[in-house]
Amino acid sequence: FLIYDLIFGNPTIKLSTAVINKVKVSWMPHKKGTTCQVYYSKSKKGRFKSVTKNAKKGSVKIKKLKSGKRYYFKVRLSRQINGVTVYSKYSKTVSVRVR
Repeated sequence: FLIYDLIFGNPTIKLSTAVINKVKVSWMPHKKGTTCQVYYSKSKKGRFKSVTKNAKKGSVKIKKLKSGKRYYFKVRLSRQINGVTVYSKYSKTVSVRVR
């Protein structure tokens, strides 16, 4: 039981591929004052690359992905508390094949 469990809970991630070469990544919980970092990788065990640093909305669109390829995504929430940045645990890794 850690402080970030009280602040964030476990972040969950949802992916949508309605448009060709794009993925919409949305996450919960989305609370006021919370920002999100979105990470993606081309392999499940590979190195994850940061897509956004401080997304404040509940979702973000990732563009310029290769059609037909599988990508893996995860998110992490953060919040400033008394001048210190507190991070949540990473969400479970979720995969999607880009249209």
